[in-house]
Amino acid sequence: MFPGVMALLERSLRVDARAWGPHLARFGLMTAIYISVIVAVEAGLTFGAPGLRFFGTVAYLDLTFMTLLGISFFSTAITEEKEEDTLGLMLMAGISPLGILLGKSGGRLAQALLLVAVQYPFTLLAVTMGGITQAQVQATFVALFAYLIMLSGIGLLFSTVAHRSQTAATCLLLAVIAYWGVPASCILILANFRGSLPPIFAYILEYVSHSSVFFQMGTVLTTGYNESVFTRQVVTNFSAGGLGFLLSWALFGLAARQPSSEASSRELLSRPIGHWRWFSPGRPGEPFRLVEKHQSSRVTPIGFERLSVISNPIAWKDFYFVAGGQTGVLIRLAVFASIYLFCYEAMNDFFIGNMRTVELKSVTRLYLGLSMLAVSLDAGMLVSRSLHAEIRSQTLASLFLLPISPGRILYSKIGGTLLAWLASAACLFGGTILLPGGVECFHDFLDFQNRTQLFQVWFVSLLLLLPHVAAAFALYVRWGAFPLAIACTIGCLMLEVTIFSSQRVLDSPIVALAALGNFFICGMCHVVLRVRVEELASK
Repeated sequence: MFPGVMALLERSLRVDARAWGPHLARFGLMTAIYISVIVAVEAGLTFGAPGLRFFGTVAYLDLTFMTLLGISFFSTAITEEKEEDTLGLMLMAGISPLGILLGKSGGRLAQALLLVAVQYPFTLLAVTMGGITQAQVQATFVALFAYLIMLSGIGLLFSTVAHRSQTAATCLLLAVIAYWGVPASCILILANFRGSLPPIFAYILEYVSHSSVFFQMGTVLTTGYNESVFTRQVVTNFSAGGLGFLLSWALFGLAARQPSSEASSRELLSRPIGHWRWFSPGRPGEPFRLVEKHQSSRVTPIGFERLSVISNPIAWKDFYFVAGGQTGVLIRLAVFASIYLFCYEAMNDFFIGNMRTVELKSVTRLYLGLSMLAVSLDAGMLVSRSLHAEIRSQTLASLFLLPISPGRILYSKIGGTLLAWLASAACLFGGTILLPGGVECFHDFLDFQNRTQLFQVWFVSLLLLLPHVAAAFALYVRWGAFPLAIACTIGCLMLEVTIFSSQRVLDSPIVALAALGNFFICGMCHVVLRVRVEELASK
């Protein structure tokens, strides 16, 4: 077992050491630390305790990077072997299931731990800056390490039982949401019903409420914190990671017997039922046509066959098999309706707590803000999936054999996925026109005469930056292009906000320069896409 483990572990470490991705990630985190120092110094001139602000910024930035990268990094350890049909070869080579799990997950966990541990000497600067103790720094890093081990163990479990990397990453994302939502619910229950709960039930709720690093981080960074580094959160996260690894080992035999997943799937598409085929993909061409169904020697009544109004076959394929077709459009409409209900409930709770009535204009303002963010995230996810699907299924080379220019193929794929994205954009613009106060909110957003001059253009440029960076990463990064794009966009946001704060002037030309810089990066992403596509087409 151990020779196989060491071989897989050594190979994983060698590949990561020679790849440019981990080194760029380390450089990005070091740059983020430098930006955090600037923010802390600027804030310390006004608010004091610059060390606490500096370390708090770094800690929450690390937590964000861990969550975004861990979802795609740890959930593909075994599924990538299934998709490449190499898992059976490893077993035939005499490597035990435990050796495969340790070798595949050990290298990733080591790289992730080193990515965070390399910051420890630099974050000790926060102690000399004042406002925080070395015990708080150590407790924070132990909490982050425990959270990282939990992500590794649970991600390995989902990677073992899932057929596809996308399914494993989605399950891990839902687990992270539950990891935040369940303790938050326990805190809410304890705050309102602590006196009426049985003691044992109250103890369980309190224990669960302290098991999330998202809430433990605020406790550790409180002034005067001087508790042990092995908190409930550390113990529960270590236990969850170990349990996930043991379950992966126990279920590995069942997972190895499963056949490899197909390179492509029907996603959200439905198969034809009866005479109506509204949600089936059909074929590129006319919207409907009359057909006669033949069953044995009998002819059924004439019905309608569903065809697609999209004549471009490449755009048709991505619209249906990547974006989900009409079903994906309906799901996006339902999601944006849910966002409005969430905004209404959130504002309702806020105004009730302040003994005021709900203002529909405030609900609309919150809805439009969240919708702009959701539209950008949806575009980035669709574009990255469209390009990455061809690389994952190894069909990109075959696609370039068509008598079509690579650029036309590229933009046909992107255009096909963005047809489903138009439903999200329609919800944003429809809410602006139809919701109470929407037009007035839009007029306020375009008002360049107030003190936030040109900040609207800068905000729009950031929203456009996310899908462009995601598309560029999708052709270079094997896994996790979309989380990396989110992380890079957040990094640009922090850098530009730091530049704004250093200027100390809102109405400054530096805001326009930052917006132009974002638009320039978007244009360069198009150049990178064309160059990369031409490079792949020539191979």
